[in-house]
Amino acid sequence: AGAAAAGGAFGGFGAAPGGGFGGGAAAQPGTGNPPYQVTQREDSSQAGTPGVASQKFNYHSICMMPAYEGKSFEELRGEDYAKGNKGIAPGSAAGAGGGLFGGG
Repeated sequence: AGAAAAGGAFGGFGAAPGGGFGGGAAAQPGTGNPPYQVTQREDSSQAGTPGVASQKFNYHSICMMPAYEGKSFEELRGEDYAKGNKGIAPGSAAGAGGGLFGGG
């Protein structure tokens, strides 16, 4: 009963920093550093097969970047929200116009 009372099976949601699904993987919080970039990886499923050229794939997911590959996009979004980064820069067109599509 000690583990369940101390925070539950998943570390106790909202109990203490380091709880939850991440289990306390202490890397940089959020997605600000390093900034997003497309990740390119080479397919190694047919490595060494004669006559088969390797292929390179571009991944357009921040979770494929080496700095963030241990976290889900939900965990990264939660860390950004905790830092106050909600995705819209202050004074941007979306924030100043009163609407996301320029209405105001």
